[in-house]
Amino acid sequence: MVITVAVTAWLLIHGLPSPATSAAPLSSPSLSPAANGPTSIQVSTAISEAVRTALTAGAAVGAAFTLALAFRRQRHQELTLVLTALQA
Repeated sequence: MVITVAVTAWLLIHGLPSPATSAAPLSSPSLSPAANGPTSIQVSTAISEAVRTALTAGAAVGAAFTLALAFRRQRHQELTLVLTALQA
């Protein structure tokens, strides 16, 4: 699960652009603030969303693993019950 969270977070965060270092002058009609890239607030919001997504993916993997273990345990108990009944 930890590997899932780490890989998902790395993949999501690795694709993010770096924040703009200088703001465009607002008086210049040819340059818009979006032309310089995202602001640091937008990048930090994207990072927090990437971490949330990674943790959600980790929780999903953990839930699937738990469900698989519960299925195997029930299957084992049913087979044990059948074999015990046949031996008696």
